[in-house]
Amino acid sequence: MAVTVLSMVALVSMACASTHINRILADPSHYGDRQVRVSGSVVDSYSFANRGAYRLGDESGQLWVVSDRGVPRKGARVTVQGTIREDSASAASAIG
Repeated sequence: MAVTVLSMVALVSMACASTHINRILADPSHYGDRQVRVSGSVVDSYSFANRGAYRLGDESGQLWVVSDRGVPRKGARVTVQGTIREDSASAASAIG
């Protein structure tokens, strides 16, 4: 299974035209190398040297977000905009 990764550009406080996570996971090639905006709650959060990754979930699914600008705490509601990347080497689905 391919991993879908969202490279985070910015956290924003308002959700505008957010894409449901299940749409991205169902057809990651359609969103590949495109800017998307997703909203949800942080399920897991890992930080190291002002970088990190966190799993973002909405009512339709979950994916990983990789950030070079720090990560929100577990349970936070966020909207993130970034670029979808796929990694076919992994068996997990992710946005990063």
